[in-house]
Amino acid sequence: MQAISRALVFRLLGHVLVCGVLHVAYQTPERPKGQYMVCVLYKSCLVLATASRFLTPYNVVASIALANGSIDDSDNGRGTLSSSRGAH
Repeated sequence: MQAISRALVFRLLGHVLVCGVLHVAYQTPERPKGQYMVCVLYKSCLVLATASRFLTPYNVVASIALANGSIDDSDNGRGTLSSSRGAH
């Protein structure tokens, strides 16, 4: 079986809609953590990757499918920063 190159996989995802860097927070079994990640938004998914300061390739850590996704208002009453929990 032939391996597919990383470049080909990204080309198959289509055109990049937005690309940038975000600070991503996530929960580990020990504690919450966060780090800056390269974020690439395609029509069908959001790809998160880490990169080093050296010339090594980036490391894809997540690909989040957007097919069943939705956009909610930040003050929708859910989440840690919602007004229902006392944060304003």
